[in-house]
Amino acid sequence: MFEPPNPGNQYSVKTSGRRVYNAALVATVVVYFLALYYFRISNRTLKLDFGAFYTWAHAARMGLDPYSSDAVMPLSRRLGVEAMRANYPPPFFMAP
Repeated sequence: MFEPPNPGNQYSVKTSGRRVYNAALVATVVVYFLALYYFRISNRTLKLDFGAFYTWAHAARMGLDPYSSDAVMPLSRRLGVEAMRANYPPPFFMAP
């Protein structure tokens, strides 16, 4: 069934080494991006998404312009959340 590699066959060692190298490279890249997401992106995303949508919705209910930094920044400080001015139309603006 299973035959061991021929010691005279030089390609089996090169192919095996190349596969190990490629697998290690892919694993390293995956671990790097998972760590990047976990330590840098995930914390920022949760804070900014909630704060931004909450502030934009509050500004829209109050009749303020969520695309203006002059209206959003003081409001976000007053609400105690991190936010930035709106830079795309949120879904609640599209609702009828």
